[in-house]
Amino acid sequence: MRRRLSLAKASFACALVFATAATAADPLVSRGGIENARGFATTQVVNGLNSPWGMTWLPDGTLLITQKSGTIRVVRDGALMAQSIDFPGSVLDLGQGGLMDIATSPDFETDNLLYFTYATGDPQANQTAIGRATWTGDGLAGFTEIFRVAAAKEGGAHFGSRLLFLPDGTLLASIGDGGNPPITFASEEIRQQAQSLQTHFGSVIRINPDGSVPDDNPFVATEGARPEIWSYGHRNIQGMAFDPETKAIWASEHGAAGGDELNRLEAGNN
Repeated sequence: MRRRLSLAKASFACALVFATAATAADPLVSRGGIENARGFATTQVVNGLNSPWGMTWLPDGTLLITQKSGTIRVVRDGALMAQSIDFPGSVLDLGQGGLMDIATSPDFETDNLLYFTYATGDPQANQTAIGRATWTGDGLAGFTEIFRVAAAKEGGAHFGSRLLFLPDGTLLASIGDGGNPPITFASEEIRQQAQSLQTHFGSVIRINPDGSVPDDNPFVATEGARPEIWSYGHRNIQGMAFDPETKAIWASEHGAAGGDELNRLEAGNN
């Protein structure tokens, strides 16, 4: 079982704030009886962005930021470059879906690879996908899709999708459970698929950098299971981090109102 901790009780908070519709003077406040976090400050470092979703730093200090609509913005020496970069994959910008996370290859200094998660398809049939491309210094080249959720869903909710490289070089990616009722899949509420190993919905997958499946994944020998699945039973993870001291993997997971979670993830667990 995953070890759970209410986000409201978490004793740490660290964030860079990008100015969009909400600013530090107009914060988003938790609903219900959840106490607001205290003891931290926000600092605006960039403005002029449009629905920023993910970000990664390059070894030279360049900051790359994805925008949900399917573009990438570049920040150099604290300044937002005027020219945006078009993502080369096919992006569905719908609801919570679009161009989502970005991650730098652990071997970036030799391979110059960047990894992305994105929604693709149309409103009636869409999937979360993972792709990679080579950073040229001012754009992307050689784009390849390395993973796509096996089954399509409808609507624009619960795609996930955060990326996290582990010390062994494998890549974790969170996949949302597909959405809330009335969305269905296989004649039942789609969110029930988070308890099934036969679909990727509501899981964290683990793949090699080329998209292949590691031999030691927990369900590679389980009949009918998707071999990429590393953990399951999730709703909509949009934050993951590796603690280098404890070796723990933590994920922030969206719940219903007042139900957000901070989970410690473990291979093969529900």
